[in-house]
Amino acid sequence: MIYSVFFIVTIACITGLLHYKKFSGNTMYKFFILFLCLTFLTELLGSITSIYYNKTGKILYYQGYVYNTFAIIAYSFFFWFYYKHYKKRKNKITILVLWLVFYLYLLIYFLFFNYRFILFNTNSVAVGSTLLLITIILFLIEIVNNENVVFNITNNLIFWITLGLLLFYVGIIPIMIAHKFLNFNELYTQILILLNVLMYGSFIIGFIKSDPKLKY
Repeated sequence: MIYSVFFIVTIACITGLLHYKKFSGNTMYKFFILFLCLTFLTELLGSITSIYYNKTGKILYYQGYVYNTFAIIAYSFFFWFYYKHYKKRKNKITILVLWLVFYLYLLIYFLFFNYRFILFNTNSVAVGSTLLLITIILFLIEIVNNENVVFNITNNLIFWITLGLLLFYVGIIPIMIAHKFLNFNELYTQILILLNVLMYGSFIIGFIKSDPKLKY
C-alpha cells in the first residue's frame, strides 16, 4: 500500500510545485504546497522503511516517531489552515476549541496511558480525523451560506482541498473503527489506497483548474 500512496503523493507534490508561482499571491496556498512537500518526504521515509523491512524483517526504530510527529503536524496545519479561511467569528472560536481538544487529548494520552511514541498512535489519528472532519463540515456550511462564493467555488483551490479531505476523512474514520474489531486487512488496504487517490487526486485537479485570482 505504501508504494501506491507514495506514488500519488509524489504526483500531487510535483503538480503543486509546478503551479507554485500561480498562487504567489496567496500565502496559505503556498504553505499548503510546502506541506505536500513535507508529506512527500514522510512517505519517502515510509517507503524506505518498508523496503528495509521486506529485505531484513526488521522495523527501523524511527518509523513510529516519523509518522506520529507528521500526524500531529498535519492536523495542526489543517486546523490553522481552516482557521485562516473561516469568515465567521463563532467558527474561528469553534476551531480553536477543537484544536485545543486535540492537544489536550495528546497530552493526556501520552502522560497517563504510558504510550511509547515509537509506536504509531492510531487513536490520536482517529480523534484528530474526527475533529478535523467537524472543522471541514463547518467550513462547507459557511460556504453554502455565501451565495457569491458558491457561484465560483469549483474554480477555487480551497474547494478542491476541502473536497479531497472530506472524501478521505468520511471514509477513513468508520474504516479505522471497524478495522479494530474486524479482520479484513486486504480490503482495508484497498480502501485506504482508494481514499488517498481520491484525496490527492482532488488536490491535483485543484492545482490545475483553480483560478488564483479567486479568493474566499
